[in-house]
Parts: sequence; C-alpha cells; structure tokens
Amino acid sequence: MSTDVEEKLRALRDQYARRLPDKIATFAAKWAAACDHPDDPAPFRQLLRELHTLAGSGASFGFPAISRLARLAEQSLQQQLDTPAGLASPARQAEVAELLERLAEAAQAAGAAESGTADGPAPHAIHLQIADPDERAQLAHQLELYGHEVRTFEHLAAMAESEAIPALRVVELASPGATEALSRIGSLRRQDEDCPLIVIAGDADIAARLQAVRLGAAAFFPRPVDTDRFIDTVDKLLHLRAQDPFRILIVDDDHPAADLYAGTLRQAGMLTRVVTHPDDVLEQMREFNPELVLLDLNLPGCHGTELAAVIRQCEAHVSTPIVFLSAERDIAYQLETIRQGGDDLLIKPIAAAHLVSAVQGRAARYRLLRSFMVRDSLTGLYNHASTKELLQRELARARRNGTLLSFAMLDLDHFKRINDAHGHALGDAVLRLLARTLRQRLRATDIVGRHGGEEFAVILPECTAENARKVIDGIRERFARLAIPAGEDTLHVHFSAGIAAYPEWDTDYQLSEQADRALYAAKAAGRNRVMISTARTAP
Repeated sequence: MSTDVEEKLRALRDQYARRLPDKIATFAAKWAAACDHPDDPAPFRQLLRELHTLAGSGASFGFPAISRLARLAEQSLQQQLDTPAGLASPARQAEVAELLERLAEAAQAAGAAESGTADGPAPHAIHLQIADPDERAQLAHQLELYGHEVRTFEHLAAMAESEAIPALRVVELASPGATEALSRIGSLRRQDEDCPLIVIAGDADIAARLQAVRLGAAAFFPRPVDTDRFIDTVDKLLHLRAQDPFRILIVDDDHPAADLYAGTLRQAGMLTRVVTHPDDVLEQMREFNPELVLLDLNLPGCHGTELAAVIRQCEAHVSTPIVFLSAERDIAYQLETIRQGGDDLLIKPIAAAHLVSAVQGRAARYRLLRSFMVRDSLTGLYNHASTKELLQRELARARRNGTLLSFAMLDLDHFKRINDAHGHALGDAVLRLLARTLRQRLRATDIVGRHGGEEFAVILPECTAENARKVIDGIRERFARLAIPAGEDTLHVHFSAGIAAYPEWDTDYQLSEQADRALYAAKAAGRNRVMISTARTAP
C-alpha cells in the first residue's frame, strides 16, 4: 500500500474512532426520547437505520465489536417494530438499552486504542462450558492470559440460563447422541447466530465432527486440546486484528453505473475509487494502489483490453487482478476477452450479490498471495526485508510530521535450550506464541516483524522510548506467565528487549543498531528485562 493511501486510511480510522463515543451517546439519547413516546414508531425507525449504518461502518473501519453490537441492537429493535406493542415492552426496551451501554464501552475502548492510551485490545467475553474442573480451569487460564474475559460453566443448562451475550462460546460435546445436550446447544445457537461456537469432544471420529458441523460450530477440537491451536482459532474467530478493507478501482465512463458499483462495494465494506477516463488510470493506480481493477470494456479512446495491457506493463501492477465489465453475451467473445489480460468478466446487468462475491474472492486471493511475499511463513509477521522497509517508511513519516518513533528488538532467552531439550516443533510453537502475544497486546498502528531466528522487531509510531519500554515490559511479564505444554511438563519462557527512539537516533540504521545494542545489554544484565539505548549509554 502506498504511504499516502495508508496515511489517509489511518487518519480516517482515527477520526472514526474519536467520534464513536459521541455517536453512541447520541444514539442513547435518541433511544431514551423515543421510549418516552412508544406510540410513535418514526424515531425508532430512524434509529434502526442509523444502527444499520453503524454495523456496516464498524466492520469497514476495523472495529468488529462495534459492528457486532450494533447489529444485535438493530435486530432487537427490528423485532420490537415487528411485534404489536413491542415498543412499549419494558423488557425489550431494557435489552436495547443494555446493548447501547455495551456499545458505549466498546466505543471508548476503540478510541483509547487508536490514541495509543490503551494497554492492549479490548477484552472479549467468552463463555466456556466444560464439566471437568481441571480442564475448564486450564483453558480459562490460558484465555485470560491473552486478555479475554472468561465466564465458566460446568453444565450447559447454566450457560443457557445466562442472559449475557458473549463474543464466543466454547462447549463440550460429551456424546454425539446426547439429545438433551444437542438441544441446549441448538437453543444457544438460535439465541445469537452471530456468536461463533467452538465444540470440544472426547472423540475425533466422523460422527462427532458431523454433529459439530450440524450445530453450526466454527471449529472442532478433540481431546486433549491443542492449546496453541485453540488460542489461535479463538483469535481468528474474534477477528482481533480485523483486515483493512479491500481497495477497488472502478474504471467506467458511465457515471451512474460506476457510482452504483462503488456504492454496492462500499456497502460490503470495501474502499472504492471511480475513474471515468482512461487518461487518469495510471495516476490513480499509483496513488490508490488497488487490490483489484473493475474495468469496463467500452471506454472513450480505447478498448478495455488495451488499457489492461497498459496496466500490465507497469511492474508494480503486473499481478493486480483485472475484472472486465461488458454487456456482450457471446461466449467466444468473453473467452477471447479474458485471454487478452483479464482475470474474469462480469456481464451487465450485474446482481449486487454477484458483484460483491466476485470482487471479494479475487481481492482476497490477491492479498493472500501478496502476503506470502512480505510475511514470515511460521509466525505470519512481516519478514526481515519488509520490516526494514516499513521502518524506513515510518521514520520518513515521523520526520515529515515532526512526531516520535520507537523501535524495539526482542530476543527469546535460552531459546536453543528449548530446541535441544524439547525439539524444534515445540520451539516453533513458542515462536508462534510470542508472535500472537505481540499482535494482541500492541496497538493496531504498531508494526511487528520477525527479524530472524528467535528475534522479533516492533515499530511503535508516535511513542516515546519510555512508553515503549512500559508496553514491551508489560508484554514480557504477561508472556512469561504463559504455561506452554511440553509433554508431561509445562514451560515458562521469557525474552529480553532493547529499545531505541527517534529523534535521538535519526536513521533506520542507527535505530536498528542501537536497539540491538540495548538488547544485548539486557542479556548481559541477566536477561528477562527491557533496556533503552540513549546517547549517554551508547559506546
């Protein structure tokens, strides 16, 4: 993504997060006023539309908790509007009021995270039901160490009686044929179909797995539960790091049609930009750096396939997906058109669902392939080369904006001993565990990379060296408390870290070198600590 585009996206996200608390407060005031006159449905319908918009924009800007709670409030309000005398029901009114309160809390957390004052991502409420007290306590402990709020239940009946709506449920399936248990799990799913479900079972046979699928489970874990994979799955289901929206460039000289496509894709959570003349395409490609081009075949001055060939001549865009738009229904023509440089062809008129599906699928595959080039395959973090480029970019931004920047180097202590004593498989699990911990406990604007081996790098924009030290030290303490299964034993692993900051060190080479010096000073001082490099302490 180009620097200009990323800066604009970050600014929009920051602005959105700052405005969220006031927006939710306005919703609450409108709700209270509407409840004073339940015989007038107009204010309720207006609030319904606003909640619907919030549900869409929350996901688009990377705040899934906001989106989910807004959707639940929208659904509850819609049920009231659909039910005679529903708007006057105290129970129904209390339900929406509670969801608005939770929205307000999530909005405050989102604003704090974007401003850099949060200690980590907002906790997610997880309901965990397992009969065995030791297993229940062990899984709950691991989830809590990652910052989740866990409420445990011994029996499904108690979980079903809970009025709180969690972000995720974990239940055990004692037997695929246990009718009562299946009925209760099904009832829980009907209460909130958007709440992901993880099923744990004693058997890994096809009967248990099929039953989990039929219950709508998003994941299945046989016993003994692989804790590392379990936590990783929880992360994915809760979307702790929501993806940036796909960037789609629309090239079509038919203004109404282009606006319609753009509006449809924006409603699906994508960022769009419209170009109506071929002369402007290359400039917009450089500035917007799209992940897919939606290109009409009939353009003023050239054919769509010719413009596609021009785009392909640019090295930066040789692999960018191009989807042609055409009203031509001749199959031979369609095949020949795709052969001339397109990845797909959509026939006008295009149903909204078809457009969204085609664009999302192509853009997602392109992003995935790109990630293989810039990401470390084991941890999913940025690789060494990408981290170096990102440090240069963030340093240039700090110079341009007159802001601060900190750079941290982390190294696992005595990592060779872990590999020698327990094997490389466990060593890899430890590396993935630290990577996940860093992603979860840092801000969305911070950048995490694997520098090589057991070394990690963290770029913290707009952060002083001392604040960076506090953040990294808090992560160090939390990581050291994690219990890592190693056969019949458990390990506790810790790391050392060094920090250097701009403007005290004003080149990317100096930042990297001085952070590395501080790291080895921490190692020499006894390990399991964080140290800052300063001009006074540097040799």
